[in-house]
Amino acid sequence: MPTVLASDLQPVDVQLRAQDPISILPVVLAHQLGFFADAGLDVRLRHATVDDEGVSSTESSQLPVLVDHFERTLLLSTQGSHHRAFALIARTPQMVFGVSSLHQSAALTVKDLGGAAIGIQAFGSLSHRMALWVLLKNGVQTSDVHFVELKDLSQAMATLNAGRIQALCYEDPIATQLEISGSLRILEDLRTLRSTETVFNGPMPFTCLSVPADSMRAQPEVIQRLTHATVRALQWLHVAAPVDLMHHLPGPFVGTDRTVFLHALSRSRETFSPNGWMPEAAPGNLIQAWRRLRLPVNGWDRAIAELYTNRFVRRSLQVLRV
Repeated sequence: MPTVLASDLQPVDVQLRAQDPISILPVVLAHQLGFFADAGLDVRLRHATVDDEGVSSTESSQLPVLVDHFERTLLLSTQGSHHRAFALIARTPQMVFGVSSLHQSAALTVKDLGGAAIGIQAFGSLSHRMALWVLLKNGVQTSDVHFVELKDLSQAMATLNAGRIQALCYEDPIATQLEISGSLRILEDLRTLRSTETVFNGPMPFTCLSVPADSMRAQPEVIQRLTHATVRALQWLHVAAPVDLMHHLPGPFVGTDRTVFLHALSRSRETFSPNGWMPEAAPGNLIQAWRRLRLPVNGWDRAIAELYTNRFVRRSLQVLRV
């Protein structure tokens, strides 16, 4: 795609609803590396709060773009706000399920956690759902455990080390920091493709870009440009050295401990899609997991193809000859 003059860039607001920094990394890189600008877009990244219910457009941008887990696309669609994903970023939830290294036996498994207190980020969060699914897969009745909300690293570490919880399901980079400190022994590493596909019986969709279906039909060329920049960032990420990442990422994004961030990234690197392509079986696997957790799917299992499309990624890959 030809480079466009700065004065001709089309404004687009992108809402970063996924809370952990690693899951949104490719989009941040597309912005920092100038890939969005190369595609003719003036992308403004906006971090959503936990209270934001969906996406909203502004006066300068009539295309509401969401970066979040694919389950959000499904949730919005079941609520009557039909969204459609167009580029897959992450193929794992980038979380771990583990137990206290200080207070639990080294022989303890997930199957032994009946009656346990389990730390999660928030009730109704992805962390909560991943914990429920891991327990279910291992034959532990969720009614037999007690969940505890842990909002940040200090609370998670203090509660785990004090023995007030026996297990924890948490996202990176906090999970990596607990692991490095010796506080957490991992039982299910949902940062790796192998573990994720084993737990969910196949590929799964996690972080992705999506828009309302009506917006996709109205502005396909803008969606194509967003896709092209995202695919370029994913390709760059798969070959970039750590020093390259540190050079291009803003300080607040990395956080105060760069070592922990790099350790977390090294553990999660394979999670990133190499090209943005949604595996055909992935959305259906998510819907089956939701059904087993008794979450609403409202008939979307019969209209899976309406929840995502690969046509924009296909065109970008043709242009990039990958």
